[in-house]
Amino acid sequence: MKSFTPWLLIKYICKEFSYSLFIIFGIFFSLLILTSFVSELTFFSEKNIQKNIIVQSLILSLFKIPSLLTETMPFIFLFSGLMFYHKIQTNNELSSINLSGISKRYILNIPAIYAFIFGLLLIILISPFSANLAKIYSETKNKFSKNENLMILSNTGLWLKDQIDKNNSMIIRADRIENDNFNFLKNISIFYFKNNILLEKIDADEMEIVGNKWELINVERIDFTKNFSITKTPSYKIYDINIDIEKLKNIFSNSETVSIWDIKQNLELLRKRGYYGQELIIKLNKDLVLPLFLLSMVYLSLLIVFKKPKFLSNRFYMLVFMGFFIGILVYFLNEFSISLGKSNKVPLILSIWFPILMLTSSTFVFVFDKNE
Repeated sequence: MKSFTPWLLIKYICKEFSYSLFIIFGIFFSLLILTSFVSELTFFSEKNIQKNIIVQSLILSLFKIPSLLTETMPFIFLFSGLMFYHKIQTNNELSSINLSGISKRYILNIPAIYAFIFGLLLIILISPFSANLAKIYSETKNKFSKNENLMILSNTGLWLKDQIDKNNSMIIRADRIENDNFNFLKNISIFYFKNNILLEKIDADEMEIVGNKWELINVERIDFTKNFSITKTPSYKIYDINIDIEKLKNIFSNSETVSIWDIKQNLELLRKRGYYGQELIIKLNKDLVLPLFLLSMVYLSLLIVFKKPKFLSNRFYMLVFMGFFIGILVYFLNEFSISLGKSNKVPLILSIWFPILMLTSSTFVFVFDKNE
């Protein structure tokens, strides 16, 4: 038996697996671009924007696709592995490899190593690129929204704009939220404008948002129309506010637009503003565990093809059906574990890594124990 795997054979296996990956990637890409395009087309139709609606929908879809593909990459590798291993089993290529004196263990593991390396390149090189496109997607879509209320998180605080009517608006600056609760803001400054002229400034120690009403505590009001007169009150209420709490949460929790290289900096900014940054922690660890996830999905496809139940036929559509079932099961268990982490029932980082480590170790042990 040869003690090494010939490079020619490695190149052949990588080429064949790349072909399977290209086919499955193309199928997923087509489905995602189609569904995303229809979604964006519906968005523009609801906004009554008719000019270049097809072009704008297609451009937004292309901006969104890299993030969606990254999310579905484990399933792309699962079905690519099914296609590849089914082909070499159908063509009885393993027998030819054994006759050449090469252990089939090497051959069956090449796609898994391929997947692991691809995962590393994905998080190092492609993930930052997809995050930038997701940021452009979010900013571009906001431009087409009729809502003129803006929200920005910066080093100087949280800035909100509420367009009251055509002539009147106000800008709100908050230093931080209170213990992850978006209904409580600390150290508030509110600036009232009419026709872009500053009329009044309100400072408050804290503010509670109840529906469309804001309740301010320890208030100081400065009226610029009356010689900068100052009025102090223990409380003050503002009604009919258009700020959406869910959108306020989104600027803190939209992790898709953050590159893996910027997560630490963004976490520091969020925690300075009173938010733990759970979504960014999840994104960071999902990215870090992705290479292992891709490797385990390739091993899973290997087991489906070579260790399928006897009552299942060897037809590819039956393998695809089984792959769908197992893929959905893996996805559900993975998300269920993360939901336990979000609810603090288990440590958050452990909830992300544990299912993938269990899947990787179990498939790895089974392949190496049974393969020979």
